[in-house]
Amino acid sequence: MTLRTKVIMFHLLCFLIGFFGVVRGQTECDHGRLATTIPATLTSPNFPSNYPNNLRCVIHIRSPDRGRIEMKFTTFELEDSDDCANDSLVIYDGIDEGDRLLFHSCGTTWTWPRFPDGLVETSGSEATIVFVTDSSVSARGFSFEYRYIRAPQEVLFFTEETRIRYIYRRNARNGYFKETSMKNVSAVDFDPRSGTLFYGDSGARQISRKKILGTSLASEVILTDVDPFGFRLDIPSRLLYWTDATLRTVSVTNLDGTHRSTIITDLDHPGAIVVEPYKGYIYYTDMGSPGKLERADGDGGNRLILAQGLGRGLYNTTTALAIDLKDRVLYWIDSSHGYLYSVRYDGSGHQSLSSAYNTENPFALVVDSHAFIFTDPTEGRLRFDSRDFTVYGPGLSLTPGTKYYKGLTLRSLGFTGAEPNVCPNSACSGLCLPKPNDQYRCVTDCDYELTAAIIPATLTSPNFPSNYPDNLRCVIHIRSPIGSRIELNFTTFELEDSDDCAKDSLVIYNGIDEGEKLLLHSCGTTWIWPRFPDGLVETSGSEATIVFVTDNSVSARGFSFEYRYIRTPQEALFFTAETGIWYIYRRNARNGHVNETSMMNVSAVDFDPHSGFLFYGDSGARRISRIKIIGTAPSASEVIVTDVDPFGFRLDIPSRLLYWTDATLRTISVIDLDGTHRSTIISDLDHPGAIVVEPYEG
Repeated sequence: MTLRTKVIMFHLLCFLIGFFGVVRGQTECDHGRLATTIPATLTSPNFPSNYPNNLRCVIHIRSPDRGRIEMKFTTFELEDSDDCANDSLVIYDGIDEGDRLLFHSCGTTWTWPRFPDGLVETSGSEATIVFVTDSSVSARGFSFEYRYIRAPQEVLFFTEETRIRYIYRRNARNGYFKETSMKNVSAVDFDPRSGTLFYGDSGARQISRKKILGTSLASEVILTDVDPFGFRLDIPSRLLYWTDATLRTVSVTNLDGTHRSTIITDLDHPGAIVVEPYKGYIYYTDMGSPGKLERADGDGGNRLILAQGLGRGLYNTTTALAIDLKDRVLYWIDSSHGYLYSVRYDGSGHQSLSSAYNTENPFALVVDSHAFIFTDPTEGRLRFDSRDFTVYGPGLSLTPGTKYYKGLTLRSLGFTGAEPNVCPNSACSGLCLPKPNDQYRCVTDCDYELTAAIIPATLTSPNFPSNYPDNLRCVIHIRSPIGSRIELNFTTFELEDSDDCAKDSLVIYNGIDEGEKLLLHSCGTTWIWPRFPDGLVETSGSEATIVFVTDNSVSARGFSFEYRYIRTPQEALFFTAETGIWYIYRRNARNGHVNETSMMNVSAVDFDPHSGFLFYGDSGARRISRIKIIGTAPSASEVIVTDVDPFGFRLDIPSRLLYWTDATLRTISVIDLDGTHRSTIISDLDHPGAIVVEPYEG
């Protein structure tokens, strides 16, 4: 007798034992059921009378031929309690209680997750129902019909640069979809509920959708100005997640392209992404150095590194990532050595599974119950390898000579059954993003990414010029080309005023996240900290983050500003050489010097880019002077302070001040840049030396 035969007989014996209820210690409500195409009914004990106390019933339902099980509730009345701790009904998507949780409820309504019309459907051919009651209150219980529905056909969709190919898993029938607008399609996924194919085109910088089941329609662009690399649908939550190669972000949108939000922004080289909709997680690779596999909540929060670095098979070109929802395992192929790796959802159980993936460039990976399937754009093939590594497929090339097979997904056709969605209907006016443990977060329309151009564009608060809504937290990221800066010019600023801007406020950070240097924090109708002339704010680099927060009381018109990018000016080093000041440009090494006959022992220097003045301290001549070197220069330098012995020397450019240490007086002094209003602020030093200024923190 072969091992396979023994395993089959063992499972059959277990089922018969469960079916006839002869396991010792088993209650009368522990049994097995076989689903057929004709609906049958399962009820709680004593139904329609009240169920007994102190029950723990375990019912296994199986269907033949890898079909699925559909359960439709007609009655549901259980004792209600917090977290369903008293009486409860639980349905697992498999043959034991360690399988994926489909349903957990009590009372008279669904609590987690929510199913439309009382309809629950498994993803496979087995289900486990656990009914538990305590020793107190009882109720009528439950009644549902269950039946077997044939497993729908599974189809592989994969991209081929200017078209999308498909191949049926059951009979290998294949074909393709093509649109004249396709330029470089690199990502694809399919929504069986609506019969719609979604694809990302990095060449056209857009995400589109096309209905292919039912009435076929032309492609519809749902997002523009994107560079999609990884790409995956969360079908139960009706969301699309993608990684953006240009912006280096993870973003999400509804399936119609509305309410787009960027949820992760600090990646080096984002790659593949997959979704675990039943746990509320997303998983994605970052192809930086070192490479990383990360997990995050569906809203981008609570990030966790599951695997990192070369020893974990995460190289800076790892793009092939897949998820096995039934076994709760992630798989990926490294692109440098061709190994297949796996890890559990929590980062444990890391394994190197096979080294037979000697392919130059695996791009996308999916896994089903039989095989690992991946695309290879370098060799132009689709490859199938068995899960037990006994068969390595030579690969399938539907278009000989093509070397552009990239994006890949495996989906069932015609699945219209219910799947859990933790977001109640109309729970959020914008995006409803799933989180673990039946939680979700609403994200408003004001979370998004912007790209600055040379021509000014306008950003306003929601509803502007009418009053902004209550209870907002908007996060807007603005990026400009590397090597440039971002200029923001406010034209309107009207927010609710409060102490420390604790109610409504606008904050601007000098970078891509909220841990960067604070540029502006204000409310009311004026700037609070810091103060900017003429409403003009400028970053020091190519990124800015704007955070707009409102409370639930008073609102106002809000804000409006123009933003644009400006080229980063040339940087120059200035250094003293006793009787002169030398300069050297950082970009092209051009150099020269500034020389005045009055210079005796120049020991300190700084430059004000606002006015074009060069300031210098001369300990030999005992004075501080300035000379205009940009724009219309005066004929000679101008002395602004005399009778000083400047040693350290630095400008506070935003505050228009000059600080210096005096070697003779052993003090620190400060003066306006025109030499007026001089003051000594520290006077008890032994030997004062260098000095620097942090103008933004004071």
